Amino acid sequence: MKWKNTLKILSISLGLCLVVLTALGLWGLSRLPAAYQIKNALVPSAMTKAAEENSTTAETTTMSPGKMALQVLRDDFANTERPFSEGCKYLTKSSESTFLKDPNHATFRFFITTLYDNHDPLVETAAPVFRYIFRLPGMNEVVPAVLQSTENEQGLFQKALFYYHLYQAGNHLSRHPEKLDEILQKSYNLHHLVKAVSLKPELATDSETQTFCDELEKELNLQEPFDANKISERLTAFFANKNIDIKDLSYDPEYRSKTQIQLSGSKVGVQDTWVAKLFAKDIEEREKRKKNTH
Repeated sequence: MKWKNTLKILSISLGLCLVVLTALGLWGLSRLPAAYQIKNALVPSAMTKAAEENSTTAETTTMSPGKMALQVLRDDFANTERPFSEGCKYLTKSSESTFLKDPNHATFRFFITTLYDNHDPLVETAAPVFRYIFRLPGMNEVVPAVLQSTENEQGLFQKALFYYHLYQAGNHLSRHPEKLDEILQKSYNLHHLVKAVSLKPELATDSETQTFCDELEKELNLQEPFDANKISERLTAFFANKNIDIKDLSYDPEYRSKTQIQLSGSKVGVQDTWVAKLFAKDIEEREKRKKNTH
């Protein structure tokens, strides 16, 4: 059989430079990247750069950026035994978070915190979208195939099966965009509540704050129904009651997740996510390095 047309395959592009796949528009199954090539591409360039700049730290000397990214993918993102978020029980660590204090190395801090299970509440609120994507139908076959892949190991049949499962995940994502938006909206709300605690540490032991955080996290983890408008009103009132200016949090009460998901002949695109903004500086630096190398 001749493969003349571009295959419909998955590309999950979150605007980040990390673990999600870049858009693929290649001709013929034999020309599509093998699993081991995707495996190599999963290492974020921003994380590699940060690892080099922080090579003297104890954390970074124990594992290469590549192994770090793949271990997080296996043990966390694709691990269905882990909840989407478990940051509320670690609220007292919010003020210690280094995740957003160095925006040029946000990717590195995100991965290394997750790898060493340091229970950073702010990292936990950014992770749900990755955990959701890598647990989509079909990804339970794709992830092991990528992790176990070696050069020239994948035959044509195995490759076809691999891309079938990859497309299965993309197709599910494009058919149920409301599920992704729900994850992103709930994690957005939770993120800004935790961010408020990081700015005002005394809230970590406040019973009202703890109860509200637990409620938001439960809705996220159990994928329970929720009213975005009602939660927005409650959050806004909560911040006002705690004398927190929402501008200091960069919180927008009107924000509603509306991701753009397109399943075309060559890709599934996922764009316009609030999480991408957390890695904006890393993305900018990556693009600059790309331009300088060409």
